[in-house]
Amino acid sequence: MPSKITSAMNIPVVDFSPWKDPQDRTGHPQVAQEIVDTFKNVGFVYLVNHSLPGIVLDETFDWTKCFFSLFEEDKMKAPHPEGWAVYRGYSWPGLEKISHVSAGNNDELLKEMKQVPDVKEIYDMGSERNFHQPNQWLPEDTLPGFRDFMNQFYWECGQVADEVLRAIAVGLDLEDKAYLAKKHSGENHHQRLLHYLPVPAEDLEKERASRCMAHTDWSTLTLLFQDDCGGLELEDVPKPGTFIPAAPIKNAVVVNARDVLQMWSNNKLKSTNHRVTLLPLSDRFDGENGMTHERFSIPFRASIARSVLPARHVNPTMSIPNEALQKLLQEIETQAITSQQQLNITKAQITAKQKNARLLELTSKELSTLPKETKVYEGVGKMFVGVPMQAVDKRMSSENTTLKTDISGLEKKLDYFETTHTKARENLEAILKPRK
Repeated sequence: MPSKITSAMNIPVVDFSPWKDPQDRTGHPQVAQEIVDTFKNVGFVYLVNHSLPGIVLDETFDWTKCFFSLFEEDKMKAPHPEGWAVYRGYSWPGLEKISHVSAGNNDELLKEMKQVPDVKEIYDMGSERNFHQPNQWLPEDTLPGFRDFMNQFYWECGQVADEVLRAIAVGLDLEDKAYLAKKHSGENHHQRLLHYLPVPAEDLEKERASRCMAHTDWSTLTLLFQDDCGGLELEDVPKPGTFIPAAPIKNAVVVNARDVLQMWSNNKLKSTNHRVTLLPLSDRFDGENGMTHERFSIPFRASIARSVLPARHVNPTMSIPNEALQKLLQEIETQAITSQQQLNITKAQITAKQKNARLLELTSKELSTLPKETKVYEGVGKMFVGVPMQAVDKRMSSENTTLKTDISGLEKKLDYFETTHTKARENLEAILKPRK
Protein backbone atom coordinates (compact mmCIF):
# COMPACT_ATOMS: atom_id res chain seq x y z
CA MET A 1 0.00 0.00 0.00
CA PRO A 2 1.66 3.28 -1.09
CA SER A 3 2.36 5.69 1.78
CA LYS A 4 0.52 8.98 2.06
CA ILE A 5 2.35 12.12 0.92
CA THR A 6 1.90 15.33 2.89
CA SER A 7 3.54 18.75 3.08
CA ALA A 8 2.60 19.48 6.70
CA MET A 9 6.14 19.24 8.11
CA ASN A 10 8.59 21.83 6.80
CA ILE A 11 12.28 21.14 6.16
CA PRO A 12 14.16 24.18 7.49
CA VAL A 13 16.78 26.04 5.49
CA VAL A 14 19.87 27.09 7.46
CA ASP A 15 22.33 29.72 6.22
CA PHE A 16 25.77 28.28 6.95
CA SER A 17 27.75 31.40 6.00
CA PRO A 18 28.18 32.71 9.60
CA TRP A 19 29.89 29.46 10.52
CA LYS A 20 32.49 29.81 7.75
CA ASP A 21 33.93 33.12 8.99
CA PRO A 22 37.16 32.22 10.86
CA GLN A 23 37.53 35.75 12.24
CA ASP A 24 34.04 36.14 13.67
CA ARG A 25 32.56 33.29 15.71
CA THR A 26 29.65 35.27 17.11
CA GLY A 27 27.27 33.61 14.64
CA HIS A 28 28.38 30.07 15.48
CA PRO A 29 25.97 29.35 18.36
CA GLN A 30 22.90 30.36 16.37
CA VAL A 31 23.85 28.27 13.31
CA ALA A 32 24.71 25.29 15.52
CA GLN A 33 21.45 25.52 17.45
CA GLU A 34 19.38 25.78 14.26
CA ILE A 35 20.97 22.60 12.88
CA VAL A 36 20.53 20.66 16.12
CA ASP A 37 16.93 21.82 16.58
CA THR A 38 16.14 20.74 13.02
CA PHE A 39 17.73 17.33 13.55
CA LYS A 40 15.72 16.90 16.75
CA ASN A 41 12.42 17.65 15.01
CA VAL A 42 12.89 16.59 11.39
CA GLY A 43 16.23 14.81 10.93
CA PHE A 44 16.89 16.71 7.68
CA VAL A 45 18.07 20.24 6.94
CA TYR A 46 18.90 22.29 3.83
CA LEU A 47 22.27 24.06 4.15
CA VAL A 48 22.86 27.07 1.90
CA ASN A 49 26.03 29.17 1.56
CA HIS A 50 28.26 26.25 2.48
CA SER A 51 31.84 26.05 1.20
CA LEU A 52 31.13 24.23 -2.09
CA PRO A 53 30.55 26.81 -4.85
CA GLY A 54 27.75 26.35 -7.37
CA ILE A 55 30.25 26.11 -10.22
CA VAL A 56 31.88 23.08 -8.54
CA LEU A 57 28.51 21.38 -8.01
CA ASP A 58 27.55 21.99 -11.64
CA GLU A 59 30.84 20.47 -12.79
CA THR A 60 30.32 17.48 -10.49
CA PHE A 61 26.94 16.76 -12.06
CA ASP A 62 28.48 17.18 -15.53
CA TRP A 63 31.07 14.50 -14.68
CA THR A 64 28.34 12.29 -13.23
CA LYS A 65 26.30 12.51 -16.42
CA CYS A 66 29.41 11.86 -18.52
CA PHE A 67 30.12 8.69 -16.57
CA PHE A 68 26.61 7.26 -16.86
CA SER A 69 26.38 8.17 -20.55
CA LEU A 70 29.30 5.83 -21.34
CA PHE A 71 28.62 2.55 -23.10
CA GLU A 72 27.90 -0.32 -20.72
CA GLU A 73 31.14 -2.09 -21.62
CA ASP A 74 33.10 1.05 -20.67
CA LYS A 75 31.36 1.44 -17.31
CA MET A 76 32.05 -2.23 -16.64
CA LYS A 77 35.78 -1.48 -16.79
CA ALA A 78 35.31 -0.37 -13.17
CA PRO A 79 32.87 -3.03 -11.90
CA HIS A 80 31.59 -3.38 -8.36
CA PRO A 81 33.51 -6.29 -6.78
CA GLU A 82 31.55 -9.48 -6.17
CA GLY A 83 29.66 -9.51 -2.88
CA TRP A 84 29.05 -6.58 -0.53
CA ALA A 85 32.16 -6.51 1.63
CA VAL A 86 33.43 -3.66 -0.57
CA TYR A 87 31.26 -0.77 -1.82
CA ARG A 88 33.24 0.48 -4.78
CA GLY A 89 32.87 0.73 -8.55
CA TYR A 90 29.96 0.54 -10.97
CA SER A 91 26.72 -1.28 -10.12
CA TRP A 92 24.31 -1.85 -12.98
CA PRO A 93 20.53 -1.42 -12.53
CA GLY A 94 19.10 -4.06 -10.21
CA LEU A 95 22.41 -5.16 -8.66
CA GLU A 96 21.84 -3.34 -5.36
CA LYS A 97 18.66 -3.81 -3.37
CA ILE A 98 17.74 -1.76 -0.31
CA SER A 99 14.81 -4.03 0.55
CA HIS A 100 16.60 -5.80 3.41
CA VAL A 101 17.01 -2.45 5.18
CA SER A 102 13.41 -1.39 4.60
CA ALA A 103 11.85 -4.69 5.67
CA GLY A 104 13.85 -5.14 8.87
CA ASN A 105 13.03 -8.53 10.42
CA ASN A 106 9.73 -8.93 8.57
CA ASP A 107 10.48 -11.98 6.37
CA GLU A 108 7.20 -11.82 4.45
CA LEU A 109 7.64 -8.14 3.65
CA LEU A 110 11.26 -8.79 2.68
CA LYS A 111 10.16 -11.53 0.27
CA GLU A 112 7.66 -9.16 -1.36
CA MET A 113 10.11 -6.29 -1.63
CA LYS A 114 12.81 -8.44 -3.21
CA GLN A 115 10.49 -8.92 -6.18
CA VAL A 116 10.51 -5.16 -6.84
CA PRO A 117 13.55 -4.14 -8.95
CA ASP A 118 15.47 -0.94 -8.15
CA VAL A 119 15.79 1.07 -11.36
CA LYS A 120 19.05 2.89 -10.73
CA GLU A 121 22.73 2.56 -11.57
CA ILE A 122 25.50 3.52 -9.16
CA TYR A 123 29.17 4.41 -8.98
CA ASP A 124 30.79 4.15 -5.52
CA MET A 125 34.15 5.54 -4.42
CA GLY A 126 36.05 6.58 -1.32
CA SER A 127 39.44 7.72 -0.13
CA GLU A 128 42.48 6.60 -2.10
CA ARG A 129 44.10 5.94 1.28
CA ASN A 130 41.44 3.43 2.34
CA PHE A 131 43.20 0.18 1.45
CA HIS A 132 40.40 -1.90 3.00
CA GLN A 133 38.01 -0.55 0.35
CA PRO A 134 40.11 -0.02 -2.80
CA ASN A 135 38.57 2.21 -5.44
CA GLN A 136 37.62 0.78 -8.82
CA TRP A 137 38.58 3.40 -11.40
CA LEU A 138 38.02 3.55 -15.12
CA PRO A 139 41.16 3.52 -17.25
CA GLU A 140 42.25 7.15 -17.62
CA ASP A 141 41.76 7.14 -21.40
CA THR A 142 38.12 6.05 -21.00
CA LEU A 143 37.11 9.25 -19.16
CA PRO A 144 40.17 11.53 -18.80
CA GLY A 145 40.12 13.73 -15.70
CA PHE A 146 37.27 11.87 -13.96
CA ARG A 147 39.44 10.29 -11.27
CA ASP A 148 41.30 13.49 -10.33
CA PHE A 149 38.11 15.54 -10.13
CA MET A 150 36.21 13.01 -8.01
CA ASN A 151 39.13 12.62 -5.61
CA GLN A 152 39.22 16.39 -5.10
CA PHE A 153 35.44 16.59 -4.64
CA TYR A 154 35.59 13.79 -2.06
CA TRP A 155 37.90 15.76 0.23
CA GLU A 156 35.95 18.99 -0.27
CA CYS A 157 32.78 17.19 0.85
CA GLY A 158 34.71 15.78 3.79
CA GLN A 159 35.57 19.32 4.87
CA VAL A 160 31.89 20.35 4.80
CA ALA A 161 30.96 17.25 6.83
CA ASP A 162 33.68 18.07 9.36
CA GLU A 163 32.30 21.59 9.84
CA VAL A 164 28.74 20.31 10.25
CA LEU A 165 29.91 17.79 12.88
CA ARG A 166 31.63 20.60 14.79
CA ALA A 167 28.46 22.69 14.61
CA ILE A 168 26.42 19.78 15.99
CA ALA A 169 28.86 19.43 18.91
CA VAL A 170 28.37 23.13 19.70
CA GLY A 171 24.59 22.79 19.39
CA LEU A 172 24.61 19.81 21.77
CA ASP A 173 26.80 21.83 24.16
CA LEU A 174 29.48 19.14 24.30
CA GLU A 175 32.53 20.07 26.35
CA ASP A 176 34.86 19.05 23.52
CA LYS A 177 33.61 20.93 20.47
CA ALA A 178 35.67 18.67 18.19
CA TYR A 179 34.37 15.47 19.81
CA LEU A 180 32.32 14.29 16.82
CA ALA A 181 34.78 15.49 14.18
CA LYS A 182 37.62 13.56 15.86
CA LYS A 183 35.65 10.33 15.45
CA HIS A 184 36.14 10.69 11.68
CA SER A 185 39.52 10.27 9.99
CA GLY A 186 38.27 11.32 6.56
CA GLU A 187 39.46 8.04 5.05
CA ASN A 188 36.33 6.01 5.72
CA HIS A 189 33.74 8.25 4.05
CA HIS A 190 31.72 7.02 1.08
CA GLN A 191 30.85 9.00 -2.05
CA ARG A 192 28.22 7.79 -4.48
CA LEU A 193 27.03 8.88 -7.93
CA LEU A 194 23.43 7.87 -8.67
CA HIS A 195 21.46 7.73 -11.89
CA TYR A 196 17.77 6.89 -11.58
CA LEU A 197 16.65 5.72 -15.00
CA PRO A 198 13.42 6.82 -16.69
CA VAL A 199 10.66 4.35 -15.84
CA PRO A 200 6.91 4.23 -16.53
CA ALA A 201 5.25 6.17 -13.71
CA GLU A 202 2.62 3.45 -13.48
CA ASP A 203 5.31 0.93 -12.49
CA LEU A 204 6.32 3.11 -9.53
CA GLU A 205 2.74 3.92 -8.54
CA LYS A 206 1.74 0.24 -8.55
CA GLU A 207 5.04 -0.77 -6.91
CA ARG A 208 6.19 -2.94 -9.79
CA ALA A 209 9.49 -1.03 -9.67
CA SER A 210 11.32 1.10 -7.14
CA ARG A 211 13.81 3.94 -7.20
CA CYS A 212 14.90 3.64 -3.58
CA MET A 213 12.68 2.19 -0.86
CA ALA A 214 12.24 3.82 2.54
CA HIS A 215 15.25 3.35 4.80
CA THR A 216 17.53 5.03 7.32
CA ASP A 217 21.31 5.35 6.95
CA TRP A 218 24.07 3.84 9.06
CA SER A 219 26.90 5.99 10.51
CA THR A 220 26.69 9.75 11.19
CA LEU A 221 25.82 12.20 8.39
CA THR A 222 24.82 12.26 4.74
CA LEU A 223 25.36 15.27 2.48
CA LEU A 224 23.06 14.99 -0.53
CA PHE A 225 23.37 17.02 -3.72
CA GLN A 226 20.31 16.80 -6.01
CA ASP A 227 19.65 17.82 -9.58
CA ASP A 228 16.44 19.72 -10.36
CA CYS A 229 14.38 16.56 -10.88
CA GLY A 230 13.23 15.89 -7.32
CA GLY A 231 11.71 12.71 -5.92
CA LEU A 232 13.36 12.57 -2.47
CA GLU A 233 10.84 12.21 0.35
CA LEU A 234 11.23 11.88 4.10
CA GLU A 235 8.91 10.48 6.70
CA ASP A 236 6.90 12.98 8.72
CA VAL A 237 8.27 12.40 12.25
CA PRO A 238 4.97 13.22 14.04
CA LYS A 239 3.00 11.13 11.52
CA PRO A 240 4.80 7.82 10.82
CA GLY A 241 3.85 6.33 7.46
CA THR A 242 3.36 9.69 5.77
CA PHE A 243 6.07 11.24 3.61
CA ILE A 244 6.89 14.81 2.59
CA PRO A 245 8.87 15.92 -0.49
CA ALA A 246 12.35 17.38 -0.12
CA ALA A 247 12.21 19.56 -3.21
CA PRO A 248 15.55 20.54 -4.79
CA ILE A 249 16.99 23.95 -3.89
CA LYS A 250 19.70 25.16 -6.26
CA ASN A 251 23.20 24.76 -4.75
CA ALA A 252 21.83 23.71 -1.35
CA VAL A 253 23.03 20.53 0.30
CA VAL A 254 20.49 18.33 2.04
CA VAL A 255 22.03 17.05 5.29
CA ASN A 256 20.47 14.26 7.31
CA ALA A 257 21.37 12.64 10.61
CA ARG A 258 22.08 8.91 10.47
CA ASP A 259 21.72 5.99 12.86
CA VAL A 260 25.00 6.36 14.76
CA LEU A 261 24.39 10.07 15.36
CA GLN A 262 20.93 9.24 16.70
CA MET A 263 22.43 6.61 18.99
CA TRP A 264 25.29 8.85 20.18
CA SER A 265 22.80 11.60 21.03
CA ASN A 266 20.60 9.21 23.01
CA ASN A 267 17.81 9.48 20.46
CA LYS A 268 17.71 13.28 20.59
CA LEU A 269 18.72 13.67 16.94
CA LYS A 270 16.50 11.80 14.48
CA SER A 271 17.67 9.37 11.82
CA THR A 272 14.59 9.76 9.65
CA ASN A 273 13.19 7.26 7.16
CA HIS A 274 13.51 8.51 3.57
CA ARG A 275 12.99 7.24 0.04
CA VAL A 276 13.14 8.24 -3.63
CA THR A 277 9.96 7.95 -5.66
CA LEU A 278 7.81 9.94 -8.10
CA LEU A 279 8.10 13.71 -8.34
CA PRO A 280 5.17 15.49 -6.69
CA LEU A 281 4.90 17.76 -9.74
CA SER A 282 2.60 18.00 -12.74
CA ASP A 283 5.56 18.00 -15.16
CA ARG A 284 7.14 14.81 -13.77
CA PHE A 285 6.55 12.84 -16.99
CA ASP A 286 8.17 12.89 -20.42
CA GLY A 287 5.81 12.46 -23.35
CA GLU A 288 2.49 10.65 -23.60
CA ASN A 289 3.83 7.32 -22.33
CA GLY A 290 4.07 8.58 -18.76
CA MET A 291 7.83 8.02 -18.44
CA THR A 292 9.40 9.68 -15.43
CA HIS A 293 12.34 12.03 -15.84
CA GLU A 294 15.77 10.56 -15.20
CA ARG A 295 17.30 11.75 -11.93
CA PHE A 296 20.89 12.32 -10.81
CA SER A 297 22.02 12.73 -7.21
CA ILE A 298 25.29 12.61 -5.30
CA PRO A 299 25.21 11.46 -1.65
CA PHE A 300 28.35 11.81 0.46
CA ARG A 301 28.22 9.64 3.57
CA ALA A 302 30.36 10.66 6.51
CA SER A 303 31.47 7.52 8.33
CA ILE A 304 33.34 7.04 11.58
CA ALA A 305 36.99 6.01 11.50
CA ARG A 306 37.73 2.28 11.50
CA SER A 307 39.57 2.65 14.81
CA VAL A 308 36.44 3.89 16.61
CA LEU A 309 34.43 1.33 18.55
CA PRO A 310 30.68 2.06 18.42
CA ALA A 311 30.36 4.61 21.22
CA ARG A 312 27.42 3.76 23.41
CA HIS A 313 26.42 7.35 23.98
CA VAL A 314 27.69 10.91 24.18
CA ASN A 315 26.50 11.36 27.76
CA PRO A 316 27.63 8.34 29.86
CA THR A 317 24.90 8.97 32.45
CA MET A 318 22.18 8.06 29.94
CA SER A 319 21.35 4.71 28.37
CA ILE A 320 21.01 3.70 24.73
CA PRO A 321 17.43 3.56 23.40
CA ASN A 322 16.36 -0.06 22.85
CA GLU A 323 15.60 0.44 19.13
CA ALA A 324 19.00 1.98 18.45
CA LEU A 325 20.75 -0.78 20.41
CA GLN A 326 18.90 -3.54 18.58
CA LYS A 327 19.75 -2.00 15.21
CA LEU A 328 23.39 -1.64 16.18
CA LEU A 329 23.60 -5.25 17.34
CA GLN A 330 21.99 -6.43 14.10
CA GLU A 331 24.45 -4.43 12.00
CA ILE A 332 27.48 -5.74 13.90
CA GLU A 333 26.24 -9.33 13.90
CA THR A 334 25.73 -9.14 10.12
CA GLN A 335 29.26 -7.78 9.74
CA ALA A 336 30.64 -10.62 11.85
CA ILE A 337 28.79 -13.28 9.82
CA THR A 338 29.82 -11.74 6.49
CA SER A 339 33.47 -11.46 7.51
CA GLN A 340 33.45 -15.10 8.68
CA GLN A 341 32.05 -16.20 5.31
CA GLN A 342 34.71 -14.19 3.50
CA LEU A 343 37.34 -15.75 5.77
CA ASN A 344 36.26 -19.25 4.77
CA ILE A 345 36.19 -18.40 1.05
CA THR A 346 39.61 -16.76 1.17
CA LYS A 347 41.16 -19.67 3.08
CA ALA A 348 39.85 -22.08 0.43
CA GLN A 349 41.29 -19.88 -2.34
CA ILE A 350 44.69 -19.79 -0.63
CA THR A 351 44.70 -23.59 -0.20
CA ALA A 352 43.95 -24.09 -3.91
CA LYS A 353 46.64 -21.62 -4.97
CA GLN A 354 49.22 -23.21 -2.66
CA LYS A 355 48.46 -26.64 -4.13
CA ASN A 356 49.01 -25.28 -7.62
CA ALA A 357 52.27 -23.65 -6.54
CA ARG A 358 53.55 -26.97 -5.12
CA LEU A 359 52.72 -28.74 -8.37
CA LEU A 360 54.64 -26.12 -10.32
CA GLU A 361 57.72 -26.85 -8.23
CA LEU A 362 57.75 -30.51 -9.34
CA THR A 363 60.15 -31.52 -12.10
CA SER A 364 58.86 -33.00 -15.34
CA LYS A 365 60.09 -36.42 -14.22
CA GLU A 366 58.15 -36.21 -10.96
CA LEU A 367 55.06 -35.06 -12.82
CA SER A 368 55.24 -38.09 -15.10
CA THR A 369 55.07 -40.40 -12.08
CA LEU A 370 51.88 -38.87 -10.69
CA PRO A 371 48.77 -41.10 -10.92
CA LYS A 372 46.59 -40.30 -13.92
CA GLU A 373 43.65 -39.46 -11.67
CA THR A 374 45.66 -36.68 -9.97
CA LYS A 375 44.11 -33.33 -10.83
CA VAL A 376 47.14 -31.39 -11.99
CA TYR A 377 46.87 -27.61 -12.32
CA GLU A 378 45.55 -26.89 -15.80
CA GLY A 379 48.50 -24.72 -16.76
CA VAL A 380 50.95 -27.48 -15.78
CA GLY A 381 49.05 -30.23 -17.55
CA LYS A 382 49.29 -28.42 -20.87
CA MET A 383 52.99 -27.65 -20.62
CA PHE A 384 54.49 -31.00 -21.33
CA VAL A 385 53.04 -31.83 -24.71
CA GLY A 386 55.83 -31.50 -27.27
CA VAL A 387 57.42 -28.50 -25.55
CA PRO A 388 61.22 -28.18 -25.14
CA MET A 389 62.34 -28.48 -21.50
CA GLN A 390 63.87 -24.98 -21.54
CA ALA A 391 60.52 -23.50 -22.48
CA VAL A 392 58.82 -25.62 -19.82
CA ASP A 393 61.18 -24.29 -17.13
CA LYS A 394 60.55 -20.70 -18.24
CA ARG A 395 56.78 -21.19 -18.26
CA MET A 396 56.84 -22.90 -14.85
CA SER A 397 58.90 -20.06 -13.39
CA SER A 398 56.48 -17.46 -14.76
CA GLU A 399 53.40 -19.27 -13.51
CA ASN A 400 54.99 -19.85 -10.12
CA THR A 401 55.70 -16.12 -9.74
CA THR A 402 52.09 -15.31 -10.64
CA LEU A 403 50.76 -17.82 -8.13
CA LYS A 404 52.96 -16.48 -5.35
CA THR A 405 51.69 -12.97 -6.08
CA ASP A 406 48.10 -14.26 -5.99
CA ILE A 407 48.71 -16.03 -2.68
CA SER A 408 50.29 -12.90 -1.18
CA GLY A 409 47.25 -10.84 -2.19
CA LEU A 410 44.86 -13.42 -0.76
CA GLU A 411 46.81 -13.55 2.51
CA LYS A 412 46.44 -9.76 2.86
CA LYS A 413 42.73 -10.15 2.14
CA LEU A 414 42.56 -12.92 4.76
CA ASP A 415 44.25 -10.65 7.31
CA TYR A 416 41.69 -7.91 6.57
CA PHE A 417 38.72 -10.23 7.08
CA GLU A 418 40.23 -11.69 10.26
CA THR A 419 40.67 -8.15 11.62
CA THR A 420 37.12 -7.20 10.60
CA HIS A 421 35.68 -10.31 12.20
CA THR A 422 37.62 -9.79 15.43
CA LYS A 423 36.62 -6.13 15.59
CA ALA A 424 32.95 -7.01 15.04
CA ARG A 425 33.05 -9.49 17.91
CA GLU A 426 34.82 -6.96 20.14
CA ASN A 427 32.12 -4.43 19.30
CA LEU A 428 29.41 -6.89 20.29
CA GLU A 429 31.14 -7.58 23.60
CA ALA A 430 31.59 -3.85 24.25
CA ILE A 431 27.90 -3.19 23.63
CA LEU A 432 26.65 -6.15 25.67
CA LYS A 433 29.01 -5.61 28.60
CA PRO A 434 27.00 -4.50 31.64
CA ARG A 435 27.38 -0.79 32.37
CA LYS A 436 28.52 0.24 35.83
